Amino acid sequence: MNLLSENIIINDYLTYLTCHTIEKYSSNNFIKLNKLYTKILVENKKLKFLKRYLRHKIKNSAFILQSESRFKYWMKIQLKEKNFINIKEKYSVSNKLKKTILKDNQFLKNNINKEINHYLKLGDYYSTLGNYSRAKEHYKQSLKIMKNISPNNLNISLLSYKVASCYTKVGDYTNALKYYIKALEIEKDDQAIIELYTHIVFSYRQLNHYNNALEYALKSLALKKEIYINKLNINDYNKSIFKDYTIIADIYEQLTNYKLAIKYSNKSLTKLETILGKNNNAVALLYFNIGTLYLNTYKTNKAIYYHQKALAIRKVVLGIIHLDTALSYEMIGSLYNYLSKFREALKYSKKALKIKKSILGKNHKEVASSYNSIGLDYRGKGNYTKALGGFDS
Repeated sequence: MNLLSENIIINDYLTYLTCHTIEKYSSNNFIKLNKLYTKILVENKKLKFLKRYLRHKIKNSAFILQSESRFKYWMKIQLKEKNFINIKEKYSVSNKLKKTILKDNQFLKNNINKEINHYLKLGDYYSTLGNYSRAKEHYKQSLKIMKNISPNNLNISLLSYKVASCYTKVGDYTNALKYYIKALEIEKDDQAIIELYTHIVFSYRQLNHYNNALEYALKSLALKKEIYINKLNINDYNKSIFKDYTIIADIYEQLTNYKLAIKYSNKSLTKLETILGKNNNAVALLYFNIGTLYLNTYKTNKAIYYHQKALAIRKVVLGIIHLDTALSYEMIGSLYNYLSKFREALKYSKKALKIKKSILGKNHKEVASSYNSIGLDYRGKGNYTKALGGFDS
């Protein structure tokens, strides 16, 4: 083949390939084109320009056209054609050459997939070693290539999630959120969306952005109710919903919206009693927490009711001689003191003191705290001599 005929083939090959790329926005084998360029001296200015362009792409390992509009503009200027379709028809090539192009495209596609997997495996490897900084960079490289070849590919969600997880591991929740939200924008699977909601809520809570956390926590709860009710057995369903109620209650507490915090805490309590039964220390703790929330709303009698519930369960599950039982006695005593019911307050404060002394001994700061409570109770009754005895102890 002489130089002239080779030039014609390259010219047709290149122009068809360019048109095909613009129309389909697909990957093309720039490496093979570059090899052809190095083989033949091309005098045409248009081809010289593309030669530099393609070599630049190869150097940066970007094997695809990043801007369809940029190439369309270039084609109009260089080939002086207004109608892009006419350009494609004008430079149609033989079937044999078309097969070569398709083969080259497949070759490139396979190599791009290999490159994506290569960076992905490196990311997984460094993540396993706990080197999240290096893992993150490899995941980002894999993500960058995937976005270039297929901007709406669902694997972008997975890769974004992996990058976000690396940021989470090192405590960079701001950047973690960016990638979790990017993953959420493209994810279609309900289960994966719920998991992303969970990570987004966690990240916002770590940043103390409670309003944002609440938004996604409520979305998570709504989606779970929609899809889990018919997919999970009742026990697993209750466990999943319980977690959301607990998180939402905590967020409302952080926002000092105690009314809604109590509402969701009670919902959480109902689910937890269904899962574990009523006589469980986790249930007792939830009663204790709700009692504390009522105290924040100055509904002291309600607070006493829930702390009494917590105490009753702890006496059964943990026994009398336990620090959690002592804490419940002490809390109820302080609430009665607040209501100026000093006789009741003394009864509970003394029981708390007795338990603490038996577990911690006399010389412990928690024992000293109980003596102080008893002194306050006696002072409330007007018995200042005994009150001094409590304070001195």
